[in-house]
Amino acid sequence: MALVATIADLALVFMASHDLAIGLLWPHNWPIVLQATAILVIAELPRYGLHRLLHGKAGLWRFHTIHHAPDRLYALNVARFHPGEKAAQWLVDVLPFVLLGVAGEPLALVFVFYAVHGFAQHANWSVRLGWFNWLVAGPELHRWYHAIDAPDGGVNFGNNLIVWDILFGTRFLPAGSNVTEVGMTGQIIPKGLLGQWLYPFRRSAP
Repeated sequence: MALVATIADLALVFMASHDLAIGLLWPHNWPIVLQATAILVIAELPRYGLHRLLHGKAGLWRFHTIHHAPDRLYALNVARFHPGEKAAQWLVDVLPFVLLGVAGEPLALVFVFYAVHGFAQHANWSVRLGWFNWLVAGPELHRWYHAIDAPDGGVNFGNNLIVWDILFGTRFLPAGSNVTEVGMTGQIIPKGLLGQWLYPFRRSAP
């Protein structure tokens, strides 16, 4: 997190010293919390689009399988990603804001929220959010995202908000039904870290 904040601050200093117009597009005078909120809202659509691509393209799905491999819900699963996928995420929801000259503090606050929300999403707990399920991508919705019997093509792709799933018809929360199994079928993902990193590049990978 400190590295992200430092890089963002250096980018802001560089833009200011070189009078780059793109840096003037960001509301730097807003309170840090409002800037962080703006980042979360703006980044949601590109993150949603990337998430759909990861599920829809075979070559990209190989990277994303690392996240779907666990057969139980566990808070630390939020950190289970292939480095290639994580790099793609940063390209769509970090780099644009660095280029806009966003200071390190709002970005740091965003990543604190990402971490806390991600732990809550993946935790093995029974929680009912009621009408909040029409606003946030909470644990109930995310449980169906990881469900083995989820609809083909995937559901509930929202990172923090569920609005784009609603608009594109991918929100899924069937009334009266519970998730019984999570994980994947038909794919064997290596247990070791190196094996997982190399998995997307194997010719035999689905």
